[in-house]
Amino acid sequence: MLSCSSFALLALPNLNCLWSHFDKAQSGRISGLAFFCQSISTILCIAIFTAVINPDNESPTLTIREGEQEVKLFDEAISSRFSMSLTIVNFLQALVLIPGIFKISKKENNSLLNPIPNEES
Repeated sequence: MLSCSSFALLALPNLNCLWSHFDKAQSGRISGLAFFCQSISTILCIAIFTAVINPDNESPTLTIREGEQEVKLFDEAISSRFSMSLTIVNFLQALVLIPGIFKISKKENNSLLNPIPNEES
């Protein structure tokens, strides 16, 4: 439920901006491209986190008991890499986002502001 809510909170404003910038005839293609890019970025982030935090794919070694459940945790060598992985992923995202910010421009031709002249006049 939480992942669906966070996806909706992030996807809908992006789609709204995309739909307002492109023609209605292209909205399906633009929506598909946006969902594809969000999915690919999620897969890449997971791969980067795994490669930085636990590159050898080690199993959790520490076991603690909470009530009737046993919770397995990673040792300090693996868990200490978490903050470094956040820094690396944020840096890589900034490398992609900052050049993209400078490519944003206003839509030149807005049909609401520039109505089509009536041919009968």
